[in-house]
Amino acid sequence: MYDARREREKERKKERGARQAVCNDKGALMDSSGRGSIDATTEALATLSEYLERSLDAGASLILVRSRSEKSDVYLGDASEAQTDWRRCGVIQNAMVGKILEATNSGFNELTIGNQTYRFNRSFTQVADHGAVVFSPS
Repeated sequence: MYDARREREKERKKERGARQAVCNDKGALMDSSGRGSIDATTEALATLSEYLERSLDAGASLILVRSRSEKSDVYLGDASEAQTDWRRCGVIQNAMVGKILEATNSGFNELTIGNQTYRFNRSFTQVADHGAVVFSPS
């Protein structure tokens, strides 16, 4: 199972490298072949997939801490533990977090992204004075 994950990650890296998304003058994501805008939901789900893979590899939950700015912090860890015990692993634009939330539900989710099916529970928690969304593997 570990080898299969590594192979999927290699394939995803190749796909991301081939796509090399850039922004057009309207701020929409464009693919490098010039075929037009990449669907925002598709891009959000691809991002979710990458972080869910990291979560599975680490044996931890994916925690998105929402902020009032334009970005949310991304952590791996146990939401019931102190935030100092979590590992920060990136940031996601809040617009993309919104698309992720639209594509998933509170509670149990079974979602196929690409050729991979993910099963996880989505819940909410409070971190300091910010809300956080928790994706826990099922």
